[in-house]
Amino acid sequence: VGDESKWTHPPFDAQIADGCIWGRGSIDCKQIILGGMESVEQLISEGFQPECDVYLCYGANEEISASDKTAPMFVEYFEAMGIAPGFVMDEGHNLTPYDGPEFNGYLCNIDLGEKARTEIELYVESAGGHAMEPGSGSALGLLAKGIVAVEANPFPYRLTPLVETELKALAIAAPADLKAVYQDPQGHFAELCLLAKQDKKIDSLLHTTMAVTMAQGSSTSNILPQRASAVIDCRIMDGDTIDSVV
Repeated sequence: VGDESKWTHPPFDAQIADGCIWGRGSIDCKQIILGGMESVEQLISEGFQPECDVYLCYGANEEISASDKTAPMFVEYFEAMGIAPGFVMDEGHNLTPYDGPEFNGYLCNIDLGEKARTEIELYVESAGGHAMEPGSGSALGLLAKGIVAVEANPFPYRLTPLVETELKALAIAAPADLKAVYQDPQGHFAELCLLAKQDKKIDSLLHTTMAVTMAQGSSTSNILPQRASAVIDCRIMDGDTIDSVV
């Protein structure tokens, strides 16, 4: 949440303003849950009959690494009931309105893959001590150098078949000056890389990413930490592995 005074509306009040619900989680993923339920209710009211059973599964955390193990519980339930799903769909993607010369309507990605995720801890251990005698530096200072090195050396860009197909499909809605890049991303790869440097969404599609998200040092301001650590959220691109990343 951070500094609540910087929020347009209080993060936990779910205020309705300007035709929207404002609050923490209203984008990821409460709106998807509400949209799914509303769609099902509308279909039922219209008398729609699906050709097969449809199960809606909601939990506090769908990730396989979640501490509450919601995702494995769904699997265990279906196995116990003897149900073999024809296919499983996660929360899906956003609908983006677009109004252009070649396309007018909504753009929606059908996501066929997702990056793997792992957490990497960087840490430095030292003797610690009092801040009045810092010596040549602290464990936290050494850790900071490691963090800077990680961010200064990102994984190189490369184009996977799935991302190439997506970019080509989006060419119909691309700005005129970028249309050629989208239509032939392999042939205009150098230009695509320059675009990625300015567009974090494109950037995330072209390589494994490393985001430093958490750090910990001393519990008080006048003590040199004996151990300083930082956590890197790593999203692994197709073709890379945990071993190759680490």
